[in-house]
Amino acid sequence: METTLARTRRLGAGGVLAVVLAAGSFAAGAGTVPGSSAAPSGAPAALRPAPSIGGDKAALRLVSLAPSMTEVLFALGAGPYVVGVSDHCDHPPEVAGLPRVGSFLLPVVESVLALEPDLVITPPSPGNRNAVEALIRAGVAVEVVGEGTIADLRYAIARLGSRLAMGPEAGRLLARLDAELAALPGAGTEQSRPRVALVLTRRPLVLAGPDSYLGELIELAGGDNIATAAGGPWPRVAWEFLVASAPEVIIDLSMDGVGSTAARKAWRDHGELPAVAGGRVHAPDTGLYARPGPRLGQAARGLAEMIGAK
Repeated sequence: METTLARTRRLGAGGVLAVVLAAGSFAAGAGTVPGSSAAPSGAPAALRPAPSIGGDKAALRLVSLAPSMTEVLFALGAGPYVVGVSDHCDHPPEVAGLPRVGSFLLPVVESVLALEPDLVITPPSPGNRNAVEALIRAGVAVEVVGEGTIADLRYAIARLGSRLAMGPEAGRLLARLDAELAALPGAGTEQSRPRVALVLTRRPLVLAGPDSYLGELIELAGGDNIATAAGGPWPRVAWEFLVASAPEVIIDLSMDGVGSTAARKAWRDHGELPAVAGGRVHAPDTGLYARPGPRLGQAARGLAEMIGAK
């Protein structure tokens, strides 16, 4: 039987991209899960208090249902209290030996409950709503924090810092993230920007839109996101839209292989696109870019290098 770790390695980037495309909000009209925060300024409803790290450290048990939130917890210094993670969590290296509780879209309630968590952290999604509600009915505290935009990530860091009595640590992490983003070539400038298409899947053709953290990073990294015209976080567009937009840089995060050589091979029959004709097609390691966490500054610098490369 395939082990959970083997399954995680096999799914790899695909699982992470599924998280990116699915996260954002619970299904319209489905109500609100207690503790959720659809917007960074929202005030989560009261939940059963979890033991704070500032109190009984030995008793605190955290479970994270998404790679981004796992990375945030470890960056805050809460890693020693994480007792379970999703199948797709693979960073930092310390998570390798932790119990797995299913995918972000389909967490296994029984596996989570078996770990006796004091707090479960998850981004919102229609896919995991039933599981989250089952955990709440079982008396587990659940913190639902968004991750669709940079503002969502900032709120998630601040909220978890407050919830876990790690406010100073959260403040330092936010200050570092803000400094990294402010140092990007496109931050606060109006210089000439190459047209950029950040492709999440090719069939169907899905791009990173202006209402997503990746769309925001394109602009901060000095690019002009062609998906701004389509709108939304992850717009599905026609091939004609891509051709008409004439991207000068293509960043391919699809699952057909990692590396610019593989990407150029996949795109080589589309020389009508300036990015292809100019050899400016890139396919970086998907994991870094498909999770809005504390490594967002690193991902942004990578985008800037690809956008600025000739």
